[in-house]
Amino acid sequence: MKLPKNCKLEKVTSKDKTRMGIGYVCIDGTEADNPVAVACDGRILAVVPIELGENDDLTGDRENGVRLIPANALPAARKNGKGVAEVLLNGGA
Repeated sequence: MKLPKNCKLEKVTSKDKTRMGIGYVCIDGTEADNPVAVACDGRILAVVPIELGENDDLTGDRENGVRLIPANALPAARKNGKGVAEVLLNGGA
């Protein structure tokens, strides 16, 4: 999955430990033509189109092609990817 470098979804997720459900970035690939990354902190909702790679697998444990990734995975991926966040969705994301 490639996320544009100007879209910092980790800033939109909730940092509150009592609101764990919105502390993740949701990858929704149910529409194969238009996969998106969705983040929310309770006030702001961000929906960003993403580019899936040929090795990305959204059919693993979750149904309907939906994955949750921890928000802190994006800055780490961006650091290793020279500004562009690249995360491999291998069924365990």
